Amino acid sequence: MVGEKGTIYTNVELLSDNVEELSFQSIDAYPNPSSGKATVEGIKGRVQTIIANDLSGKSFEIGSLQVGSKVELDLTHLPAGYYLVRIITDDSVYRSNLIIER
Repeated sequence: MVGEKGTIYTNVELLSDNVEELSFQSIDAYPNPSSGKATVEGIKGRVQTIIANDLSGKSFEIGSLQVGSKVELDLTHLPAGYYLVRIITDDSVYRSNLIIER
């Protein structure tokens, strides 16, 4: 949508109506590079969703298994490449970069 004086508006994903409620944290996934299976540790709270974006911005929902603060990621269905992975919990968003090699 284009607004006044050429301002362009795009859709924005709203994770919460109160920005102060969310915290954004970087976290490392290993192994990195990966063949499609990776692990992250230190996740606090229940995982709601996991999304990976490739360099073109395309989004992929990721399967996972959470055991306590450890999350096993399954990215075996994704092509080789560089991904930004976001793990969204009840009160935080964790971010990690992950390279998938075949």
